[in-house]
Amino acid sequence: MNYLLDDHNFFIFDDVNVRISPVSKMPFRKKPSDSMHIVQICLWIIDSGCLMHMTGNRALLTNFVEKFLGTVCLGNNDFVVIAGYEDVVIGSKTIKKVYYVEGLGHNLFSVGQFCDKGLEV
Repeated sequence: MNYLLDDHNFFIFDDVNVRISPVSKMPFRKKPSDSMHIVQICLWIIDSGCLMHMTGNRALLTNFVEKFLGTVCLGNNDFVVIAGYEDVVIGSKTIKKVYYVEGLGHNLFSVGQFCDKGLEV
């Protein structure tokens, strides 16, 4: 028996003839096939108000140099510690001198730091 709930499209199935297939009979792959590839997406926010490139993801940094470099004030007026720096390599491109800010939830690409190198945006 099906009961219609209010004006929504929800139904409650109260019928012994409705069965869910056991998990053991459901098809699945035991291991990824050779044609499957893992793609890492690395999103960077282009920030014109950010003075330096920053990330909270230490795994992105190659040859990380751990060194206290001071603090930085974020847009929400929180102060956070700059705990080190290094380059980030994404494919064939390298972003030089990216600061590691523990707890930062985003990767910030500084327009100012980019322009200071004589590059155009």
